[in-house]
Amino acid sequence: MMRGLLLATSLMLSPEAALAQYQKLLPEPPAGYASHGFGEAIAANERELAVSAPAGDGYVSIYRRSGGQWRLTQHLVSTDTDSYGYRLAMGDSWLAVANRNTQVTGWPNYIDVYRRAADGWVFDQRLDSPAPGSAGYIHHLAVSENSLLVGLVRMSGEGDITHRQLYDFRRENGSWVSPHALLPPYSSTQFGKALAASSRWLVTSDPLARPGAAYGAVSVFAPVGDEWTHLSLITSSVGQGAWFGNAVALCGQRLAVSTVAITASSVPVGWGGRVDIFEGDPSQWSSNRPAPAVLTQADRWFGRSLACSASTMVIGSDTFRTFYSAPLSEPRVVRTHVLSDPEAYGNGLTFAVVGGDVIVGDQLGPVVEGVPRGTGAVYIFAGVGESIFAHGFE
Repeated sequence: MMRGLLLATSLMLSPEAALAQYQKLLPEPPAGYASHGFGEAIAANERELAVSAPAGDGYVSIYRRSGGQWRLTQHLVSTDTDSYGYRLAMGDSWLAVANRNTQVTGWPNYIDVYRRAADGWVFDQRLDSPAPGSAGYIHHLAVSENSLLVGLVRMSGEGDITHRQLYDFRRENGSWVSPHALLPPYSSTQFGKALAASSRWLVTSDPLARPGAAYGAVSVFAPVGDEWTHLSLITSSVGQGAWFGNAVALCGQRLAVSTVAITASSVPVGWGGRVDIFEGDPSQWSSNRPAPAVLTQADRWFGRSLACSASTMVIGSDTFRTFYSAPLSEPRVVRTHVLSDPEAYGNGLTFAVVGGDVIVGDQLGPVVEGVPRGTGAVYIFAGVGESIFAHGFE
């Protein structure tokens, strides 16, 4: 990989662990398409990487690792919708692409599903959003061999979030069918705030849940037959003023849950974000069994997003150009990284950890004469982790 873009790191980061090797992917739009927001959504499996540029009509670029570099192999586009790829999910066999049609009254939302063939990704099926029109804005996607999870945000006529819902499409007789609503074991309007899933577990959060005296909850589901069944409930020990479950991630046999402050005035001076890491039997994960590891930083937006492999976690923040990493083996040390590329904008970063690489999407860059141009870029840093397991974003 190319050298040259270095990351400023905390003093705890040894030179051997620095993310100093990198590849910078710039948008290469298909003919007739403009590029805006490249890197807004990222999805990956152990061999391939999907990056969207959803502004305008939108498109999705597919990359495959070859000779130590990630190389463009395919574009996915739609001729009858726009905002193509505003959310993505990729498994070994399936790729889900959220899109919508702003030229039609109500702005209907869709999910295009592609299957993996010998020569690339082939269109398989278009699914309607489980909710009509713009009320069914797709906030999360996750896909496995026979389950496609869709997290929806329902909006008021004024554009405010009224409530969230989580649906499961199942693969039956060669088609994706029967969206089934998943429900928590308590009354909720914000269930599905964050989502992470594998073939064995589904984890989703509700920072506004009030089960008992808790502020915020995370629900764990397991597959039983052809449905996800609620397994355990983890409630917050932080208290009012913070969002427990702002982001969640499954990292091998571990679960990571972040907590961020709602506003600077809602928490004590000096309070920062935190990430709780749970291990062991998911059926035993609960507030009565505290997380064996807690990562903290003074940055109150530490935990804005999470991505991980079985050995390495990347933790997002709203602090410009800044993100964090932590090895999941002992001792757990939080390392601070700052993008030093002068063209990087560095707010609203997106992440994945795959095949030993940390992948960072900078959708608002590059910065030219102090102005973010918004065409976007993706930075790929080598040398950590093993392979992607699952990831979750706020």
